[in-house]
Amino acid sequence: MDGIRWTRSDFAYTSENVEQEIDQQTVEYLYQNLYRQNRYSNLRFRWNGKPLILADPSSLNSKICNFFTIRTSWAWTQGQSRGLNEQGQLEQTCVTIAGHPVSNIGLIFDGTSHTQPNQVDSPSGKYFSQQWEHALQMDPAFMFGTEWNEWIAQRFLQTNSPMPFLGKTRPVNTTYFIDQFNQEYSRDAEPMAGGHSDNYYYQLVHYIRRFKGMELLEAPSPPKIIIINHDFTQWHGVAPFYLDDLFDIPSRNHPRYGNQGGQLADTTQRNHLAVMQVARDTKFVYFYASAREPWVKGNAFNWLLLNTHNNYETG
Repeated sequence: MDGIRWTRSDFAYTSENVEQEIDQQTVEYLYQNLYRQNRYSNLRFRWNGKPLILADPSSLNSKICNFFTIRTSWAWTQGQSRGLNEQGQLEQTCVTIAGHPVSNIGLIFDGTSHTQPNQVDSPSGKYFSQQWEHALQMDPAFMFGTEWNEWIAQRFLQTNSPMPFLGKTRPVNTTYFIDQFNQEYSRDAEPMAGGHSDNYYYQLVHYIRRFKGMELLEAPSPPKIIIINHDFTQWHGVAPFYLDDLFDIPSRNHPRYGNQGGQLADTTQRNHLAVMQVARDTKFVYFYASAREPWVKGNAFNWLLLNTHNNYETG
């Protein structure tokens, strides 16, 4: 896509036991081959005048430590801990969509009652909302949101002592899961087909706007009669209008995840939208959409769909 502001990114590493040496080598490799050579510097987030990285500073040499602003962890925790800077001032807290089945905190956990086995209300976002409301009261410099696309469910075998799981206790030598056991314990905000759909995306946008603020919305223009099949110049001055992102309709043809086999192909994105507007008078609502290239019609009768009553079968 072209013409939009890219989100800046950074790297985060664990710092525990056997992984510490691997993470140290990874940070040193990135420093030598990416940061030191100033590659993609415009895509890196900077904090306190330096690139930000989440890593264990005790395992890094002084040159690397001086190059970065380093934070050991901005992890999510139950209770939303206060992440402090070097001066002991509040800098960060977390907002998480769900917890774990071992803590019995799912998407619908409300702070008092735990999720019941087989109880699912994934689209509601109760826990995420509660996390945000508390974090907004704290008002740190950073909100650490987790997660976006954590599509993994790792199986563990409890070998030492009984393990809590879904509000019950699992005996030794039995299986339990931590991440992504089912949708109720999923921390994925990424839109999906079915399930929570795009609820968590819009919930995330809503709270980010409350946290960071946003520009004032453009006031709607006065009512205006649009004469169908007349010159499009009559749409001049109709506000507000929506400008679509550029070059965002690529075809998809990619192997499926893991060992599932096969390809995921999608060539349905035919028209590259450019500008969209809505006008109204005392009797009608008018819609205008333009494309960057000539329109390519679909085969179905509702190939250009205004789903005004949320029924995709009728349009």
